[in-house]
Amino acid sequence: LNTIWQRKGEIYTSNSSLSEKKIGSGRSPSISSNNQKTYIIFSQGENILTTNSGNSSTPIKIGTGFSPKVIALKKGAVYFWANLNGINYKKVI
Repeated sequence: LNTIWQRKGEIYTSNSSLSEKKIGSGRSPSISSNNQKTYIIFSQGENILTTNSGNSSTPIKIGTGFSPKVIALKKGAVYFWANLNGINYKKVI
């Protein structure tokens, strides 16, 4: 079980075996998992950022916009977000 939330402009995640972990500043977090990884996406101002849960690396920018979502696939995931140009996506394997 994995969960993600925003509290006072900060993004946190937790799972059934770990206490909460701060991911970074932002809003509108989304999380999805498969058997290999947990995928996270959120917005920070106009930037859309992603990271893997439990990964100590800094979140990376994958685009600009709002309303980010992620859906884990059997292998990899698809990140979605909107901006003035329409719906954007990025598939990762």
